[in-house]
Amino acid sequence: MVRAAFFALVVGFQVLLLSVGQAPGQEDVSALINKTMGAVVQVTGYDGEGKLMKTGNGVLISPEGHLLTHRSVVLGPSKLLIRTGANQDYPVKAVLADDKTTDLVKLLVDPPGAPWPFLTMAATAPNLGSRVLVAGYGKKMESTVHEGMVSSVREFLGRRVIVISAAVPSGAEGAAVVTLKGELVGVGGSGTSEGQPINFAVPAPPEFLQPAGAPQAFADWAAAHVDEAFESYLSRAARALKREDKEWAITYSLRATKFKPDNPQAHYYLGLSYLLAGRTKDAAKEWEILKELDTKLAEKLKSAMPSAAKASGEGNLPELIKQVKPSVVYVQILDINGRHRKYGSGFFVNNQGAFITNYHVLEGATQAKVRTLEGKTYPVTRVLAEDRAADLILAAMVPDVATLPLKVTGVLPQVGEKVLVVGNPKGMEWTVADGIVSAVREKNKKRFIQISAPISPGSSGGPAINMQGQVIGVNTFFIGEGQMLNFASAGQNILEMKMGPGLALEARAEGWLAEAKALVVRGRQAKHAKDLKKAAGLFEDAKKTYFNLPDPYIEMVLLYLTVNNPEAAKQELDELRQVNPAMADELVKAIQQAAAKEEAQKAAKGKGSRKARQ
Repeated sequence: MVRAAFFALVVGFQVLLLSVGQAPGQEDVSALINKTMGAVVQVTGYDGEGKLMKTGNGVLISPEGHLLTHRSVVLGPSKLLIRTGANQDYPVKAVLADDKTTDLVKLLVDPPGAPWPFLTMAATAPNLGSRVLVAGYGKKMESTVHEGMVSSVREFLGRRVIVISAAVPSGAEGAAVVTLKGELVGVGGSGTSEGQPINFAVPAPPEFLQPAGAPQAFADWAAAHVDEAFESYLSRAARALKREDKEWAITYSLRATKFKPDNPQAHYYLGLSYLLAGRTKDAAKEWEILKELDTKLAEKLKSAMPSAAKASGEGNLPELIKQVKPSVVYVQILDINGRHRKYGSGFFVNNQGAFITNYHVLEGATQAKVRTLEGKTYPVTRVLAEDRAADLILAAMVPDVATLPLKVTGVLPQVGEKVLVVGNPKGMEWTVADGIVSAVREKNKKRFIQISAPISPGSSGGPAINMQGQVIGVNTFFIGEGQMLNFASAGQNILEMKMGPGLALEARAEGWLAEAKALVVRGRQAKHAKDLKKAAGLFEDAKKTYFNLPDPYIEMVLLYLTVNNPEAAKQELDELRQVNPAMADELVKAIQQAAAKEEAQKAAKGKGSRKARQ
């Protein structure tokens, strides 16, 4: 099965190379892959009880069995084995060199009775745009081959790496990254930079390529690095908790407690990880342990315990609501004359006044204000980030005190999970309602959470809260024709937004104005082509995009008069009067003059007809 998969990868890679052209001097692709895979091994680490802890890859770089891989792959286990493509296992005997800065280690593997196949490190870094191949083994020893190019050379986690477009799959960290001439660029790794996934190769420092010094037995090296391994697992547990990755948070916390069973921080992280996973009984056990180790951390974990109990309906709901409401704001949108135009909701996401609301709430605004639960009002100053497809906008005001943020989770809720919504429906400020998660749906490649909790105009931009007090979504829209068809833009959509310096609200409004004018032009073109339905849709979009622009209202009045719908024309005229009273009066006057002229023409025509008959 493995051989069949490997053959398919070889054939696929050959086809790919034929499509991009093969540079002179390259080895035959099949031979290149075979040679590369021959020098790549799976590295497996075991704890003192012989239980599997982790897997990764490594690359043989000498016939004597010198193996290059990441330190993070081998840090923690007390015993290492390598497995070759022929499914033969060999113990790792010693550590020949290690470098914490580059996260690399050179190991010595017991010889198989014959020289090891190996790869030679490239003398120079590959050029940007040059093609590379990533070859290694997944967790189940399946072959994995990916092709890409060199994207950049940059700093990542304090070390210089070669960024590549080829994927380094999970479990294949330490795989070989080679040029199409068969030279080793470095060992592969992956991570996240500024919220974006990154794949890279780490080349070996020059000293790693020199003759080995005095070897250190791997068991001795592992024992000397217990504290470092513990700190590594602890920091990884903290990062997993921050991104709410419950599986890895539990894994790393458990590993940390195994290294140091009496460390209170490890048990605290494990307790929080269990709470994140909804395993309240296991969290309670960690609390019992913490009471003996660190009373302060035990109290911190205990304070989080009621939040987890809420997930099963056991929590103090009034207390949760009391905690959430100060973070929710009333958003008021004003027209260019400073008059109230529309309203919505929002909530703080940091302590410096940044808040989330719906894109459609703030869209087109030249002036906006937020009011807090305490009754303080602040002008909206900047737009920091926006996502029209997810109906989200991140804006800012300048508070005189620290604002109280809500925590946003990117973990999608389960259907049936209880949810609270807080907002200002129909202007009824800081209204709270509850319901359940009905479904998770996708629209415009964005996730939306269908909830049964009622939302109405004015609720837009308010938070949908789970029983842990986390924001799972932003109340966005409802379908009035149905029952309880309410939707929130998922929390992961918020986390994907990148906060930048943004634009002053007035400057962003100029962009909305330009968009609205372009929509009006297209609407007039559609009207000229007699496509009145399309024209009306474009004029309506223009009104939403920049509600201070009078042109689309004027066009809608004239359009409704054209189709003999005076009632609708009057409603549009009333909206125009809110935007620009003087222009509304001029339009009425122009319509009246046109009507009078038409009547006069009809009367003159009728009089002429009577004279002709006489």
